Amino acid sequence: MPSLCFLKIIGKKATRTQVVLSVAIAAFGVICGILGTYSSLLSIADSY
Repeated sequence: MPSLCFLKIIGKKATRTQVVLSVAIAAFGVICGILGTYSSLLSIADSY
């Protein structure tokens, strides 16, 4: 989230590199969140 907030604050003044890296960081965070949730759900399902 901080990377997306950074983009919102900076706005049009952000360089292309800053935009690409911020979006990549946000996407990585979303992917990690999805994989972590999936892993946790598998662990819960295996315990039953």
